[in-house]
Formats: sequence, structure tokens, C-alpha cells
Amino acid sequence: VPSLSSQTTVSIRLIDVDNLNPAFRSSSYNLNISIDTPASSVVIPNEGSVNAYDQDIGINATILYSMTANTYLIISKTTGTITLQRNFSFPTRFDLLLKAEQEDNANRSVTTILYVNVYEINLYPPRFVNSPYSLIGYTINSREQTPSFNGTVTDSDIVRRITFSVP
Repeated sequence: VPSLSSQTTVSIRLIDVDNLNPAFRSSSYNLNISIDTPASSVVIPNEGSVNAYDQDIGINATILYSMTANTYLIISKTTGTITLQRNFSFPTRFDLLLKAEQEDNANRSVTTILYVNVYEINLYPPRFVNSPYSLIGYTINSREQTPSFNGTVTDSDIVRRITFSVP
């Protein structure tokens, strides 16, 4: 009995399955905020806006964002935009956990750290107390004697950074 056969073209399309968690575009984020930044301001980390994406090819699930509960910052659930919701009253540092999860599958998620540094700008100049001062009794160009200064300097900033120089 002769064998019979036939031919046809079969197209096979491989599709990706949802087997990968989202990924943040940065491994961590660093946010520096001036203490005088007004509430309701959008604040952007040094690495750029917080952003995560679905690693599964072609699926592109919608990503939802959240962060550790705190009294100062909020994150937009849909865009990842961070907004200052309350003014800072003093310089501080703290860390928050950021989470990105797929809208269609909360089990597909990823976390990273947001390092927050609240700094004070230099508002007040240093002030010499009981000035003027005089340095007396030293010979110019003498290598054997080093003039010394004994006085008091104050600075009204919360973080006091005082340096001295002789013109």
C-alpha cells in the first residue's frame, strides 16, 4: 500500500507568560529635599522619577506604586510621582520602602529603598561675639611663632557649619 501525504504551512506564535516580576529602573533611589521645600511640591530623586516596568515581553501590565506609610511623602499609585504632603521642621534622614506591583496580579511585585535626606540651607551668616579681636605681639615672617585666636563665633542655623580662613 503506498503511503499518502500532504503538506501545509503551519504558523506557530510563541507568547510570553506572566512569569516575571516588575523591575524598577534604578536599584535604589536617593531623594534630597531642602527643609524649606513647600508642602504639595513634587520631589524627584537624583536618579529621576520613580519608574518600574513589566519584564514580561509583550504583556506590559499596568504597574501600581506604594510606599511605607509616613507623614511627609506620598506616592501616586498610578504614576510613581512623589509629593511632599507636609513641611519638614528640622533636617533628618530616613528610608522608605517603595513597592511596584502589577495591577492584574498583586503577587507580581518588587521593592526598593528610597533614601531620604532632608537638609537645611544656610540661612544665617556666622557672627563673631565681642568683636573686634586683635592679634598682638607676633613678628611678621617669624616661623617660630604661630598666632592663635581665642574668640567665640555663633551661627543661628540648625546645622552649624563654620570654617575659618585668614586672608
